[in-house]
Amino acid sequence: MKISAVLGKAAEIKANALVLGLFEEEVKLRGAAESFDRAAGGVISEVLRKSEFSGKLNEITCLSPKKEIGVSRIVLAGLGKRAEYNLDKARQAIGKASMFCRERGLSDLAAWADAFVDTSIALDELGVALAEGAILALYRFSKYKTEDEDQKKEVSRVRILTENALQLSSLRKAVSYAELTAQAANRARDLVNAPSNEITPAALADHARKLARDRGLKCQVMGPEELKRRSMNGILGVGKGSANTPRFIIAEYAPGKRTGAPIVLVGKGITFDSGGISIKPAQNMEEMKGDMAGAAAVLCTLDVVSQLKLPLRVVGLMPAAENMPSGTSYKPGDILRMASGKTVEIVSTDAEGRLLLADALHYASKYKPEAVIDVATLTGACVIALGEYASGLLGNDQALIEKIKRAAEVTWERVWQLPLWDDYAEPLKSEVADTTNTGGRPGQTIVASKFLQKFIGEYRWAHLDIAGTSFLEKERPYNPKGATGVGVRLLSRLLTDWTR
Repeated sequence: MKISAVLGKAAEIKANALVLGLFEEEVKLRGAAESFDRAAGGVISEVLRKSEFSGKLNEITCLSPKKEIGVSRIVLAGLGKRAEYNLDKARQAIGKASMFCRERGLSDLAAWADAFVDTSIALDELGVALAEGAILALYRFSKYKTEDEDQKKEVSRVRILTENALQLSSLRKAVSYAELTAQAANRARDLVNAPSNEITPAALADHARKLARDRGLKCQVMGPEELKRRSMNGILGVGKGSANTPRFIIAEYAPGKRTGAPIVLVGKGITFDSGGISIKPAQNMEEMKGDMAGAAAVLCTLDVVSQLKLPLRVVGLMPAAENMPSGTSYKPGDILRMASGKTVEIVSTDAEGRLLLADALHYASKYKPEAVIDVATLTGACVIALGEYASGLLGNDQALIEKIKRAAEVTWERVWQLPLWDDYAEPLKSEVADTTNTGGRPGQTIVASKFLQKFIGEYRWAHLDIAGTSFLEKERPYNPKGATGVGVRLLSRLLTDWTR
């Protein structure tokens, strides 16, 4: 799909459909919208007068112009109450409208940005939201579909339209940025939605190598022998039960002129999680192919960073393994000596992601980083606490946490900060090792974070638990069922704004 920002008159643009937003309970058109309605024969004011469209959030109505104009259909998208309007309401509205148009075979869309504007929102930020909403909503994972008539219906072009010539340049930059981030999020979705027989640790490493070649990144992949030499027994231990051996993937972006200490992103890469010997219930286990969503987010964020040519050094660390039960699996009661030298008593082999991250977080110290952010589908407890609407956020530096919060609010990949009090380390005490790898069910999102904290160095650190936000059971306005690509837009925005 092609997406762009264009200058023109709404009544003159040639397209299958023009999408414009209307606020709830505002029945009188004004300004440019009123002029457009007159050109279309008054069809919009008529449906408003008859109360056939209320403007409730995500309400969609399709109209045919009564006079000949450039578009054959007018799609009204409800924005909800003006007082409650924000960028995500715009993102939702254009997402619903885009899917509506695709279902009806309307392949060439124009979204009239001027009709989504409110005084509280700048046009360039609105342009980002509209472009993201359309791209994310129109995503489909159809690689393995061989017979599906609906797949033939596609939107081939979306234009974000403005009649304001003074705003065109900034709108074009905004749409270009959104295209990068949203398409990268879609590539992360592809990785997470793909089956685990295709995305093994070795295959994930191959994806990283290809990205490195395409984008001029440095890439190093450690296999089992190198992991042994470095005593990365957290990664090795988790992967012992699988025929698909583990990998530790390191990708680095550095601008032509290096700019100090790097920001290190760490992504959990469990390409399939059966739970190991502490095996999971069979119900919904197929979704455990997505336990590498953190690694996918880190890899695709590096893709964005390299294309934006940000003046930052960014390193991605992606420990990857498959957690399977077999005669060679690590077991409850085992003790692993980690790369840091600390020992871990295994209580549950289903608390495996933190073992990978522990070795990677220790390795991050070698870069003397400005900050380290890890992203992981870490705990089912986070799903219970926050559902699918927010990722858990914890860390040791409030300034870093506030940076992440700001990026989260703009992208609507929302986060909620949880405490990191020392009390939560109590359940991790072991009689035979430095720590256990889990401490029962209560407060497990925080307890798991306290475990990770034992392995960080002298650096600023934040942890994002995306267990609830990485995968949806039901479709939402711009997120089809399945992988969401969460983390890509958030981290991209965080890094884009880092030096501001």
